Amino acid sequence: MLDLTNKRYAYVAVITDKGYSIGLAIEGEKGYRPSNYEYNTWQQAQETANLMNDKLGLSRKEASEIVIKTMF
Repeated sequence: MLDLTNKRYAYVAVITDKGYSIGLAIEGEKGYRPSNYEYNTWQQAQETANLMNDKLGLSRKEASEIVIKTMF
């Protein structure tokens, strides 16, 4: 089971071999954790990620910063 206690994370729209999905980006960890969600368009995946980040209380800027920090 994934323990996210005391970790900042955000949801991000991603492109997969099957189309579009959302992933979980955990600050300080490289890459993202894939999900089983599938969407027909990137916009649908992004809207879902935004809604999930809203529920976490993250602004678009905060979510973007978390995602960017998974790339380095």
